[in-house]
Amino acid sequence: MLLPIVYVWAYLMTGMGKSTAQNINHNIHNNMTIRVKPVDHEFINNGSESVALAALVVSGHKAIDSKFIQQSACAALTMINSARTLGDFNGDAVVMMGPLGTSTPFDLTSWRSARPGWLSEHDEHAKELTALMDIKGLRIRAMDLVPLLLSNTYPFMKRNLNYMKLAVYTLGSYDKVMFVDLDIVVVGPLSDILALSTRSTELVGYRTCTAPVNSGFFIVRPRGSNGKRRLRHLNNIALRNNCPCRSSKEPFATFGFDNWGKITNDLKDLWDFGTYDAPSRPKHKKMCRSVLGKTEHTWDLAGAGTGQGLMWYYFALKINSYVSLTYSDLPLVHYNAPGPKPWAAGAQKKATNDPGKRQHCDFIWWSSFLRAENEMPASVFGKCFYLLLPHLDTKRDAGHFIGPSCCRTCPGGGHFATSQHCSDHESLARYSVDHCTIIAEVKSPSYKRNSFFKR
Repeated sequence: MLLPIVYVWAYLMTGMGKSTAQNINHNIHNNMTIRVKPVDHEFINNGSESVALAALVVSGHKAIDSKFIQQSACAALTMINSARTLGDFNGDAVVMMGPLGTSTPFDLTSWRSARPGWLSEHDEHAKELTALMDIKGLRIRAMDLVPLLLSNTYPFMKRNLNYMKLAVYTLGSYDKVMFVDLDIVVVGPLSDILALSTRSTELVGYRTCTAPVNSGFFIVRPRGSNGKRRLRHLNNIALRNNCPCRSSKEPFATFGFDNWGKITNDLKDLWDFGTYDAPSRPKHKKMCRSVLGKTEHTWDLAGAGTGQGLMWYYFALKINSYVSLTYSDLPLVHYNAPGPKPWAAGAQKKATNDPGKRQHCDFIWWSSFLRAENEMPASVFGKCFYLLLPHLDTKRDAGHFIGPSCCRTCPGGGHFATSQHCSDHESLARYSVDHCTIIAEVKSPSYKRNSFFKR
């Protein structure tokens, strides 16, 4: 089934009228709505609930400097603008800040041996990021997580960066919080996805062939005492199991959290029997055979010993309150494949030297970036334009965008140029969805660069 989506770069760069941009956005809205079919009435009748979007910036083991901070802010603004425009999302956006800096702690070992002065380094970077992200008129704010981590209220968050994402449960003034990784752009309305989060559903997320829950995108319900209760449960599970755990190492590989045991049948419930599927979702058969055929080491999955596995264990297996979507159900593109992110300087070298190792469908990210430049105030996004436009020009000059102008998304996870097959199993190709159009990125834009730098 072919669903045309118009990703046109030229209109953002050549000064076409607003009506053209609005028409293009309207077409994208209509097409993406088809990907997430309407859900049952009981899932939709919750329009009065307050909803926020949350993201996380943290340095971890990566080197960090002012350029890292600026690029993270630009990625966050691009993602938030895509949610505001194509996603029709009008709620608050909260950018959570974990420890920032080259010497800051990021796991249990580094917390125990944290060097003196790391907190001052973090504070400087946090101020810098806050200056870029605290934008009251756009309902965007930064939130420092370090005071929470230092309080040791939920010590499990200090053990792994993925656990830190669950700090969304501290946003107790909202009925729902939608966590979105910085390497995601939204390409269609979010309303039907948000409607799946009801008072009887603790987690809405998506699965891949390598992970029952992908922690890059999920929705939880943190309001009031519920957030504290869920955080307490998650904290206790991680601590009593002494996790994060290596998913390939025994005894975790066989028994998982709390000695739950083999999950072969649970994975079949997830993929083959639709046990966790949202209402009115298509059933996907004969998928993820390499995972569903496992009889040994069934917990040896991506992130099983960290946040993704913890969420799968608690929300799905333990309390049975998980609504699961496939990647192709989601109105977004998630650049979580190995390799540098589309906006990173390293991605340009990959594009020039080895096109086969590039992030696929990154033209969608760059079109979202240019849309943000066109729609956000210059005082907000101007630095991003100056910072990242050279990366885009490098890709254009290298002919990075000459080739298939289509993006294929696969229920089992991943998005690829249509010249490639879906991963994991040949049968996945039958369930793929192509989004094709002739796009204008193969040509250089007809703008004078100096005129943009004077804006």
